[in-house]
Amino acid sequence: MKSFAKTQIKSQDNYICGLNRSKILLMQKFSFFVLFSIILAYSCKPDPADTLEKGMSAEELYFQDYEAPIQKWGYVDTLGQIVIPNQYDAARQFQNGMAIVNKDGKWGFIDQNNKVIIDFQFRSLFAFNNGIARIQNFDQKYGFINEKGEIIIEAKYDEAHDFNDGLAKIIDNGFYGFINTSGEIVIEPTFTKASNFQDGFAKVKQFDHYTLINTKGEQILPLEFEQVNFPSSGLIRVKKGSKYGFYQSNKLSIELKYDLATDFYNNVAAVKENGKWKLISENGQTKKELNYDDVEYGNEGFWLINKDGKFGMINSSNEIVIPLQYKLLYKFKEGKCAYSQDGFWGFYNHDGSKLTEPIYALVWDYAEGKSRVLSRSGLNILNKKGEIQFVSPSIEIRDFSEGLAPIQMGF
Repeated sequence: MKSFAKTQIKSQDNYICGLNRSKILLMQKFSFFVLFSIILAYSCKPDPADTLEKGMSAEELYFQDYEAPIQKWGYVDTLGQIVIPNQYDAARQFQNGMAIVNKDGKWGFIDQNNKVIIDFQFRSLFAFNNGIARIQNFDQKYGFINEKGEIIIEAKYDEAHDFNDGLAKIIDNGFYGFINTSGEIVIEPTFTKASNFQDGFAKVKQFDHYTLINTKGEQILPLEFEQVNFPSSGLIRVKKGSKYGFYQSNKLSIELKYDLATDFYNNVAAVKENGKWKLISENGQTKKELNYDDVEYGNEGFWLINKDGKFGMINSSNEIVIPLQYKLLYKFKEGKCAYSQDGFWGFYNHDGSKLTEPIYALVWDYAEGKSRVLSRSGLNILNKKGEIQFVSPSIEIRDFSEGLAPIQMGF
């Protein structure tokens, strides 16, 4: 009896414990459900920021995240004198007497006297070309203005490019076409890829192949190439399958047989056939056999060569102009060629003489007879003779254009 009672009590305890455990589990589930409902209800509420943004313009939304730089931009002349004070958030080079600058997040044009020519009003702004400049508004649509700042083509394009040869590339429903300066579509948007026009021609892709078109939209090559290039010395480099050749006067003038090829420059092209490089003339005849691993045009009548990881320069007669001994070598620009030796940089002249020894940590190409070079004393500006014209007051200086260079400085 005693043992039975104990057993009964124990069973009751277990029952009570079981009830308590069930209640606890039920309460836990209920609490989780309540918590989940609260979270769900809160998450379904509109975010105050989203509510605010619904009533904001695209321009207001843009400036929500805009942060003006502390150090501002101005312009310096070739003597190192600040001629336009540092007052702009960003600045571009001068072209045709005008420069694009940004003030308080908006872009406009100034002249060399720092007079505002076109007011600060655009999200993006691009240089004038034949009196027309491309703009982007704060709705991120592209259009065009004249030199008075007047909208001449409505900003309605998701993508648009500058005018060249009187035509501008636009995209419509995912395809590229071209408009004229009146905003009329003159070449229908039917291309999956397209370049800007250059000297009367544009490269376009349609049905997985490339061709060239003229400003009337007429194909001047068959639509059958994996690659086409702009005419150079009257010849057009094309690639079909894995081979390169050249078209001239609407027909294949140099057969498709080269593994690699450059455009023609001064009536000479470099081609690679059966693993060997050579220079050829416009009729495809071999001018010079070359014993190098790689060859490309080095500008201004010279060819950049590489063998066993070392670079040099030759002329079209395969005469060495710059020794084949440098780890890095820039192409010629304004008669100067930058070279790297033992981790430092210097310049060569056209005639193969050294303009400077390799003493600079970093160099930039010459522009308007000036080069930016970085040394222990800071960023220096070199003249054509390789002499220091002045020491820049800031490391943030850009190339000279029309006698002025953008420069960023603190207050």
